[in-house]
Amino acid sequence: SLPLSPSLAAILRRSLREFSGPATSAAAKRGRLTTQQAADLVGCSRSFLLKEIAEGRLECEWAGTHRRIRTEVLEAYSARRRESADRAMAEMAKRLIDAGLYED
Repeated sequence: SLPLSPSLAAILRRSLREFSGPATSAAAKRGRLTTQQAADLVGCSRSFLLKEIAEGRLECEWAGTHRRIRTEVLEAYSARRRESADRAMAEMAKRLIDAGLYED
């Protein structure tokens, strides 16, 4: 656990909100999303999402010639992204403090 000042904690919270998980929507409740719907819910571009699929970081199914992403797969992917972002933000905060670039 890394102690943070209230101002730095607020900045980190605000930043992490940008990486929040998929919102509940009618599309998500159907169970399978288009790549555009999935990208919108995750908060990234469709091309980035397609790259994640191509590199094996996100699983998809095929419906004819169209990719579909199951909501539970997208939620797990989003959770992994959030955890990764949390670790990166904590490491960045630690480095700033260790370097003396941030004071309480």
